[in-house]
Amino acid sequence: MIATCTGCGKQLKVRDELVGKKLRCPGCGATFEASSAAPAGTSATRYDPKNKLVKEKGAGVAISWGPILGIGAVVLVVLGIILFIVGPVSVKNEWEKIGGKARDDVEEVVSKGVQAHQSAVGDWNPRKPGNMPRALDETIFIRPIFVMSMQEKIFFKGATTEGGFSGYYNPKTGQVDADVGLGGVSLTGLGAIKEGTQKIKVTGAMKGSEAAVMVDGKPAVIVYPPEEKD
Repeated sequence: MIATCTGCGKQLKVRDELVGKKLRCPGCGATFEASSAAPAGTSATRYDPKNKLVKEKGAGVAISWGPILGIGAVVLVVLGIILFIVGPVSVKNEWEKIGGKARDDVEEVVSKGVQAHQSAVGDWNPRKPGNMPRALDETIFIRPIFVMSMQEKIFFKGATTEGGFSGYYNPKTGQVDADVGLGGVSLTGLGAIKEGTQKIKVTGAMKGSEAAVMVDGKPAVIVYPPEEKD
């Protein structure tokens, strides 16, 4: 018999066993029931049974996933670029907004460390490490005291006459990720340290305990000395 697509009017030759079944038009993709007979002598295209819909309930909709996946990939790339560019700026602005509280939090941590370890070592010049305590020999380094996920960190940096400093602060926990380099190379500390000439003083630097780094008499950061080398 000859069936007519109700979507585009295309004439299709179908086998008798497909009469009453739902078919998908190879021309426009619309679904229709094979019951619309065409006038005798009308030219028609032979219908491929593969286009018969498997599901008889409701009209099927053909979906092409290629373009959808392509658009999704482009969106992900664009979002990644935006986060890469905007992320550091947002972090910087956030640090500036809560800098006061960050300083208070770190200062409290440092003061506790000073109270716990009263053995002051006096003024310390990174270029002359001879008066450093045995636990802070110039041949070793101070490891970070906190490990935090990047999403919770706020970056800060500054400089002294002995070197630069930078680090991360976690506003949720009040913790500071501090990596202090000895030997006058770099100093990681609190963002409250102003650029310019500074005098650095280490208080309570003991083996296996905390040490408070003081800049111009103000607590800057608490560090964790490593174990002594054999």
